[in-house]
Amino acid sequence: MEISIVSKEVVRPSSLDFHLLKPFKISLLDQLTPTTFSPLILFYPMRNTHLKGAQISTQLKESLSKTLDHLYPFAGRVRDNLIINDYDEGVPYIETRVNTHLFEFLQNPPMELLDQCLPYPPLSYQPNSDQVPQAAVQLNIFDCGGIALGLCLSHKIIDGATASGFLRSWAANSRGACHEAVTYKNIWFREANSKTRRFVFDAKAIASLRSECKGERVSNPTRIEALSAFILKSAMLASRSTANSRFVLHQAVNLRRLTEPRLSTYTVGNLFLFASAAYNMEHAA
Repeated sequence: MEISIVSKEVVRPSSLDFHLLKPFKISLLDQLTPTTFSPLILFYPMRNTHLKGAQISTQLKESLSKTLDHLYPFAGRVRDNLIINDYDEGVPYIETRVNTHLFEFLQNPPMELLDQCLPYPPLSYQPNSDQVPQAAVQLNIFDCGGIALGLCLSHKIIDGATASGFLRSWAANSRGACHEAVTYKNIWFREANSKTRRFVFDAKAIASLRSECKGERVSNPTRIEALSAFILKSAMLASRSTANSRFVLHQAVNLRRLTEPRLSTYTVGNLFLFASAAYNMEHAA
C-alpha cells in the first residue's frame, strides 16, 4: 500500500482585496500557545460514480478559496507573535493517490499510515512560527474513488470550535449554500517519547458506560463524562502497581457559550479553559 504525491499547490483567498485587510491581532491566550498542528482526517466513500477525483479536487479548492475570503487569518502567517498578516501566503494543498480501496484501508490502518494522509506530522512542534501556515490540506484519492481529506490546523489560533466553524463554512461553500457570517473577536508540548492509540466505542458501548456511571452526584452523565471517567479509571488500574501515582484528567471546555454576551460559534482563537480532575492512588489504599 503506497501513498504517492501527485501535486502540491497553494490555495489563496478568491477575493483580490485581501491586501486591504487589517492584520489580525492575536489574543494573549494565543500568544502563549505554542505552534503545533492538530490533525484531522475525514473519510468519504464514493457515492456518485459520475464524479471524478479531479472534479472533487477542483470543487474543494474553489470552495476553500471562497472560505478564506471570510476566514482570512487561516491564509496568513504569524508575525512577531502579535499579529497574523500576509494573507496571500495561502493554504498548502497536496493531492495524493492511494493504491488501495478505502474499505480495505479502514479495516485496521496502522497509525504510521494514517500519518501519511496528513500534510504535516501531527502534533509536532513548529519552531519557526512565522513560516508555518495556519492550515494545510491533503486530499488522498483511493482506487475506488473514495477520499480521505487530511487537515493540519495550527493550534496557535485554532481550537476545536474554530476548526468546526471552518469546516462548516467550507462545506457550505462547497454545496453553494449560505452560511453564518464569521465573527472575529480579538481577545504545550514538550519533547518526550509518546504513543498514539485508537479506541472505538459504538453507541451500545457508550450507552452501557453512561448507565454504569449514574450515581447520586451525577444522575444523567453525558457521553463525554462517561467516556472520560472510563478512560481515567482504566489508566489508574493499569498503573495500580505505583501506589503513589497521582492522576490528572484535563478536559477542554469551550468558552464561547459561557460568555455574556455569547460569542459566535465562528469566533477565531483558543477560547477554552481546562476543567481538571485529580486523584491520588494512595487515597484508594
